[in-house]
Amino acid sequence: MKQLKAISYPRSGVSIFCRLLEDYYEEKKRNNKAYFCNSVGCCGHKQPCAKTKNFDLDLIYMKNHDFGSKIQNIVDPDIIHVILYRKSALEQMNAYFRYSLDGKKYMEPHNRKDDYQHSGRRGQFIGQLTRKANFVSYRAFTQKWVYDNNNPYTYFLEYDDYMSDPLKHMSNIIKIIDGQVDTERLGQIITKHNVKKHFDIKESVYHIENFCETYGLHDVEFDPANRFLN
Repeated sequence: MKQLKAISYPRSGVSIFCRLLEDYYEEKKRNNKAYFCNSVGCCGHKQPCAKTKNFDLDLIYMKNHDFGSKIQNIVDPDIIHVILYRKSALEQMNAYFRYSLDGKKYMEPHNRKDDYQHSGRRGQFIGQLTRKANFVSYRAFTQKWVYDNNNPYTYFLEYDDYMSDPLKHMSNIIKIIDGQVDTERLGQIITKHNVKKHFDIKESVYHIENFCETYGLHDVEFDPANRFLN
């Protein structure tokens, strides 16, 4: 059985990543050959999920943000870690802020207001940054799962790279799981979900010049090279 562990800093594309995989493995889900542990209500995000013992599965998907840095980075060819993150520290902090402020209802592209790109609560965002909210978890996540991660069975999925070519990255990951991929069907699924980057922070009220220098954060500069599954 393959285990796919989606380890993500919040608002790094993990929701759409899961939806694409669920659609792609719809038949296996229906036949109890694939299971998606995508909510805390399933098992409290314990790993491995208890559902691995209930079915004769080919694949189990498990999501975790690893708050508290408790998830083990197990080196095993049957355990695939997909690390989802954003290179831009500003975009990562802001995406989490917008989600926390407006909730899931308005984060989905089809629910967004017409002025979503050009409106916002900049003052509240600056206040959150001044309090350094989420800075500790951001630094801990990137250090553990990006810079210190030496697990060769890891696929690094940076948000902008993912949004610029979702077919390439989803194909790569499905090939790791199955050894092959139905590219035509996968492409149709990606089109159905309209996968692309929908928010340009440079065009929004949340853009901050010299963000990293001002707030003491760093963009994630990392090249997986040939040491990982990329």
